[in-house]
Amino acid sequence: MSIIMKCPDIALGLAGNGFAVGKSGSAGSIVFTQNLPQGGFSTLNDGFYASAFFYLPGSVTPGALYFLNSQFWQNSGTNRGVLWSVNIDGSDSKFQILFNNDASNSGTYTATVPTSSVTNNAWHHILIAHSGNSGYGTKAYFDDSAVTAAETGSLTNLTAILTDDSMIGGFFDTSGNPVGSANGIAYQNIYFSRYGADDPATESNRRKFINADGTPASGTPILPSVASAGDGLPNMFVSGNKDSVDNFENPADAGSYSITRTNIFAGPSVKIDVS
Repeated sequence: MSIIMKCPDIALGLAGNGFAVGKSGSAGSIVFTQNLPQGGFSTLNDGFYASAFFYLPGSVTPGALYFLNSQFWQNSGTNRGVLWSVNIDGSDSKFQILFNNDASNSGTYTATVPTSSVTNNAWHHILIAHSGNSGYGTKAYFDDSAVTAAETGSLTNLTAILTDDSMIGGFFDTSGNPVGSANGIAYQNIYFSRYGADDPATESNRRKFINADGTPASGTPILPSVASAGDGLPNMFVSGNKDSVDNFENPADAGSYSITRTNIFAGPSVKIDVS
């Protein structure tokens, strides 16, 4: 006689399952009174790393993703700051990071992912890296697999306006007013570093962000220092759960800020059946 035992579902913890922004009827956002990624981010010559986990609930499309938005990015009078969002282009989802100094001085870094791969009701990971003046160029990974990456524009020097607000989960209108989202998209470990020396094609470099099983790596990812001992720290590392979400890296050159969390809820659990 054989005995078959079924183990309970095991939750793959995503560091508290992240945080969901808004829900039906309750628009949400996380607003910082500081342009987080531009703390000491005065040049793109040394490249950058951008990494985040996200979860699209129900039938929400990737075009609703807002990883980061500076207050006056789309203001017609200034067009300054950083925008990290997704643009739907035919059958593709283009994860785009745009740096603006003004309307005529910008740079865009794009990772192209088939929209069919960005499935709903599942956690995903996106990594976009740029090596700066020399090295591997621009590379991107979606769920730890390489995807097409490209860069346009010739922007190298950034005008850092730290007093501008920045937002996760929503966007600012053309006057710089916050507009929240009621889509309930969950995020975790939104990371920005101003140095991109590590080639992400080397697996050990990606493991600083994502484990081989798809879960977030533990701790704060630290990249190689370029000029001083502390400059491998990220400019921003927004993490935590619905009760504690904050920027847990605030380098000395980034200044101080306050944070307003509006309608932030628990992120979804991810479970596997190990029967």
